Amino acid sequence: TEKVSCKKLSEKKCDEKVKEAVTEYLVVISYILASNSPSSFDTEDEFDLLTNSISDDVIFALASGDVSKLDAFAENGEKMLEQIYEVTVPEEMLDVHVKAIKLAKFAATLKEDVSTNPDDDPMKMIASLSKVQGFLNVAVSFTLEVQSKISEYGIVEIPIEL
Repeated sequence: TEKVSCKKLSEKKCDEKVKEAVTEYLVVISYILASNSPSSFDTEDEFDLLTNSISDDVIFALASGDVSKLDAFAENGEKMLEQIYEVTVPEEMLDVHVKAIKLAKFAATLKEDVSTNPDDDPMKMIASLSKVQGFLNVAVSFTLEVQSKISEYGIVEIPIEL
Protein backbone atom coordinates (compact mmCIF):
# COMPACT_ATOMS: atom_id res chain seq x y z
CA THR A 1 0.00 0.00 0.00
CA GLU A 2 0.96 3.57 -0.44
CA LYS A 3 0.14 6.39 1.93
CA VAL A 4 -0.74 9.62 0.17
CA SER A 5 1.79 12.22 1.29
CA CYS A 6 0.17 15.41 2.52
CA LYS A 7 3.21 17.13 4.01
CA LYS A 8 2.94 20.90 3.79
CA LEU A 9 -0.54 20.69 2.24
CA SER A 10 -3.73 22.20 3.55
CA GLU A 11 -6.45 19.80 4.63
CA LYS A 12 -8.44 20.64 1.50
CA LYS A 13 -5.47 20.02 -0.81
CA CYS A 14 -4.72 16.79 1.03
CA ASP A 15 -8.33 15.62 0.60
CA GLU A 16 -8.11 16.42 -3.12
CA LYS A 17 -4.87 14.47 -3.42
CA VAL A 18 -6.41 11.46 -1.65
CA LYS A 19 -9.52 11.65 -3.87
CA GLU A 20 -7.27 11.75 -6.94
CA ALA A 21 -5.34 8.66 -5.77
CA VAL A 22 -8.57 6.79 -4.97
CA THR A 23 -10.07 7.71 -8.35
CA GLU A 24 -6.92 6.62 -10.19
CA TYR A 25 -6.96 3.31 -8.32
CA LEU A 26 -10.63 2.73 -9.16
CA VAL A 27 -9.99 3.51 -12.84
CA VAL A 28 -7.17 0.95 -12.95
CA ILE A 29 -9.16 -1.74 -11.11
CA SER A 30 -12.22 -1.07 -13.29
CA TYR A 31 -10.09 -1.41 -16.40
CA ILE A 32 -8.64 -4.71 -15.16
CA LEU A 33 -12.12 -6.05 -14.43
CA ALA A 34 -13.52 -4.84 -17.73
CA SER A 35 -10.65 -6.18 -19.82
CA ASN A 36 -10.83 -9.61 -18.19
CA SER A 37 -14.59 -10.01 -18.14
CA PRO A 38 -16.39 -12.40 -20.47
CA SER A 39 -18.21 -9.40 -21.94
CA SER A 40 -17.66 -5.68 -21.71
CA PHE A 41 -19.40 -3.26 -19.39
CA ASP A 42 -19.41 0.52 -19.17
CA THR A 43 -21.84 1.18 -16.35
CA GLU A 44 -22.66 -0.17 -12.94
CA ASP A 45 -25.94 -1.59 -14.27
CA GLU A 46 -24.07 -3.42 -17.03
CA PHE A 47 -21.66 -4.78 -14.39
CA ASP A 48 -24.64 -6.07 -12.39
CA LEU A 49 -26.05 -7.74 -15.52
CA LEU A 50 -22.64 -9.26 -16.22
CA THR A 51 -22.49 -10.69 -12.69
CA ASN A 52 -25.90 -12.32 -13.20
CA SER A 53 -24.81 -13.64 -16.59
CA ILE A 54 -21.65 -15.16 -15.09
CA SER A 55 -23.76 -16.79 -12.40
CA ASP A 56 -26.07 -18.28 -15.03
CA ASP A 57 -23.09 -19.51 -17.08
CA VAL A 58 -21.45 -21.19 -14.08
CA ILE A 59 -24.68 -22.85 -12.99
CA PHE A 60 -25.26 -24.05 -16.58
CA ALA A 61 -21.70 -25.45 -16.65
CA LEU A 62 -22.37 -27.30 -13.41
CA ALA A 63 -25.67 -28.70 -14.62
CA SER A 64 -24.51 -29.67 -18.10
CA GLY A 65 -20.92 -30.69 -17.45
CA ASP A 66 -19.73 -28.20 -20.09
CA VAL A 67 -16.55 -26.77 -18.62
CA SER A 68 -15.61 -24.41 -21.48
CA LYS A 69 -17.05 -21.37 -19.69
CA LEU A 70 -15.26 -22.35 -16.48
CA ASP A 71 -11.98 -22.73 -18.41
CA ALA A 72 -12.31 -19.20 -19.79
CA PHE A 73 -13.39 -17.91 -16.40
CA ALA A 74 -10.33 -19.44 -14.72
CA GLU A 75 -7.99 -18.06 -17.37
CA ASN A 76 -9.43 -14.57 -17.02
CA GLY A 77 -9.23 -14.83 -13.23
CA GLU A 78 -5.55 -15.73 -13.42
CA LYS A 79 -4.80 -12.79 -15.73
CA MET A 80 -6.82 -10.48 -13.50
CA LEU A 81 -4.93 -11.67 -10.41
CA GLU A 82 -1.55 -11.03 -12.04
CA GLN A 83 -2.62 -7.53 -13.05
CA ILE A 84 -4.16 -6.69 -9.66
CA TYR A 85 -0.92 -7.57 -7.89
CA GLU A 86 0.86 -4.90 -9.99
CA VAL A 87 -1.48 -2.06 -8.97
CA THR A 88 -0.31 0.67 -6.60
CA VAL A 89 -2.85 0.74 -3.78
CA PRO A 90 -3.64 3.89 -1.82
CA GLU A 91 -3.93 3.10 1.88
CA GLU A 92 -7.59 4.17 1.76
CA MET A 93 -8.35 1.43 -0.79
CA LEU A 94 -6.71 -1.52 0.91
CA ASP A 95 -10.05 -3.13 1.85
CA VAL A 96 -11.26 -2.83 -1.76
CA HIS A 97 -7.98 -4.28 -3.04
CA VAL A 98 -8.24 -7.29 -0.74
CA LYS A 99 -11.75 -7.96 -2.08
CA ALA A 100 -10.53 -7.55 -5.68
CA ILE A 101 -7.84 -10.17 -5.00
CA LYS A 102 -10.43 -12.50 -3.44
CA LEU A 103 -12.68 -12.04 -6.47
CA ALA A 104 -9.86 -12.83 -8.90
CA LYS A 105 -8.70 -15.85 -6.86
CA PHE A 106 -12.25 -17.17 -6.71
CA ALA A 107 -12.57 -16.81 -10.48
CA ALA A 108 -9.21 -18.49 -11.08
CA THR A 109 -9.94 -21.48 -8.85
CA LEU A 110 -13.69 -21.95 -9.25
CA LYS A 111 -13.24 -24.63 -11.92
CA GLU A 112 -11.04 -26.69 -9.59
CA ASP A 113 -13.42 -26.25 -6.69
CA VAL A 114 -16.66 -27.34 -8.33
CA SER A 115 -18.03 -30.60 -9.63
CA THR A 116 -19.11 -30.32 -13.25
CA ASN A 117 -20.48 -33.82 -13.64
CA PRO A 118 -24.26 -33.64 -13.30
CA ASP A 119 -24.33 -37.39 -12.59
CA ASP A 120 -22.01 -36.94 -9.61
CA ASP A 121 -23.07 -37.35 -6.04
CA PRO A 122 -25.86 -34.83 -5.28
CA MET A 123 -23.95 -33.68 -2.20
CA LYS A 124 -21.00 -32.69 -4.43
CA MET A 125 -23.38 -30.69 -6.59
CA ILE A 126 -24.77 -28.92 -3.52
CA ALA A 127 -21.21 -28.15 -2.38
CA SER A 128 -20.43 -26.82 -5.86
CA LEU A 129 -23.47 -24.56 -5.83
CA SER A 130 -22.34 -23.33 -2.42
CA LYS A 131 -18.95 -22.39 -3.93
CA VAL A 132 -20.73 -20.48 -6.70
CA GLN A 133 -22.78 -18.68 -4.06
CA GLY A 134 -19.54 -17.83 -2.26
CA PHE A 135 -18.15 -16.32 -5.45
CA LEU A 136 -21.29 -14.26 -5.95
CA ASN A 137 -21.11 -13.06 -2.35
CA VAL A 138 -17.53 -11.88 -2.91
CA ALA A 139 -18.59 -10.11 -6.14
CA VAL A 140 -21.46 -8.35 -4.36
CA SER A 141 -19.24 -7.42 -1.41
CA PHE A 142 -16.63 -5.99 -3.77
CA THR A 143 -19.26 -3.98 -5.66
CA LEU A 144 -20.76 -2.59 -2.45
CA GLU A 145 -17.33 -1.64 -1.13
CA VAL A 146 -16.49 0.19 -4.36
CA GLN A 147 -19.85 1.99 -4.27
CA SER A 148 -19.18 3.00 -0.67
CA LYS A 149 -15.78 4.45 -1.57
CA ILE A 150 -17.21 6.29 -4.56
CA SER A 151 -19.79 7.87 -2.29
CA GLU A 152 -17.30 8.56 0.52
CA TYR A 153 -14.94 10.44 -1.79
CA GLY A 154 -17.64 12.14 -3.87
CA ILE A 155 -16.45 10.59 -7.12
CA VAL A 156 -18.90 11.37 -9.90
CA GLU A 157 -17.64 9.06 -12.64
CA ILE A 158 -15.06 6.36 -13.21
CA PRO A 159 -14.18 6.34 -16.90
CA ILE A 160 -13.98 2.66 -17.88
CA GLU A 161 -14.95 2.77 -21.54
CA LEU A 162 -12.42 0.72 -23.47
